Amino acid sequence: MSNDDRFDDAPISRRRFFQLSGATGAALALPGNATAATTSGKFTEEYEYVLNHTPADHAVPTLVQFDDADGPAAMEAAVGTEVITTTEPEPAAYGKLTSPQARAVADLPEASTFQFAPGSNPFWRIGYYPLGVFPEPRRSVDYIGFEQLKDGLEVLERRYPDRIRVKNVGRSPGHYNNATDREDPKGMYVAELTNFDSETDFEDKENVFFSCSLHGLEMASRETAARVLENVARSSEKDVIDDEEKIEPYLDDAVVIMGFTNPDGWVARNPQYDSSWQLNIDDVPFAPLHERGNAEVFDTNRQYPIVGYLRPSHFPAQPNDPKSSEEETPSFVHEKVPDAKALVDFFSTYENLNYGADLHGGPTFN
Repeated sequence: MSNDDRFDDAPISRRRFFQLSGATGAALALPGNATAATTSGKFTEEYEYVLNHTPADHAVPTLVQFDDADGPAAMEAAVGTEVITTTEPEPAAYGKLTSPQARAVADLPEASTFQFAPGSNPFWRIGYYPLGVFPEPRRSVDYIGFEQLKDGLEVLERRYPDRIRVKNVGRSPGHYNNATDREDPKGMYVAELTNFDSETDFEDKENVFFSCSLHGLEMASRETAARVLENVARSSEKDVIDDEEKIEPYLDDAVVIMGFTNPDGWVARNPQYDSSWQLNIDDVPFAPLHERGNAEVFDTNRQYPIVGYLRPSHFPAQPNDPKSSEEETPSFVHEKVPDAKALVDFFSTYENLNYGADLHGGPTFN
């Protein structure tokens, strides 16, 4: 046994490593440990990167598409664990696969494509929503993923154009994406929920804004908001309109605005993004952790124009008059908090934004 301690030169202490390893289901890679080297022409580039940049025994959310209807059953037999299968709209299966399991499934002649599929709906990558766009928690396979949210909001907008409209109002600073070898800013998505066909003009309606998961590791509000959007929009369908009273009648005169305010802290859980610096353990690789702030600042709760918090050290995203075209925006705003600046500028365009809530929740790192 070597007397060398692999933690001696590592940017994380032994004690801190095992604290986080317990919090993440032992998914951290020990400093110096080699990762998997599993390759296949059936893997997308993103999937192959993620699979090979987590410990070999870490299970990756995986969607496998097949050329044959017998493929899903063959996958279940190959991995020896439960998988979720479908034949609609095509033969496919979802499972959380380790590198050896992914290799075994890739060897199946029926398997055609492997995709990284983080999210609550196992089949969102192929546009199949048997349990709803955002399934209820008890029917979900994981937390809602950011890319899944983008996909799901587009689906809801297409299904319910008279109730939901989605806007991308700006971008986040963005983590470095090691899979694509570039900075990867994310869109700042806002969903408006109202009856767009009501007699009351949109500009005259009362607006109520909900900031969802401003801290990336507090996911309760974004989980709730996505499902509220779907459930309320569905309540306008004729088959459920006669159920007990819902929010639907109030949408004639009000707009509910859901803002998904910290995509950087949300996506940091995915292995292709560097994470963990906000926990004072810089550059620990492959740590699947949500983060509190965005990719540039520790606490995005301090970037908004709130009385008592507008301090230069907090990088306020709106230090000037939002409607002034003469005042120059400080450079740090574009570098550190373009996400907050985009939202502040966007919300200054509303006429009747008189109510709002900043929804937080207990932190869950992974």
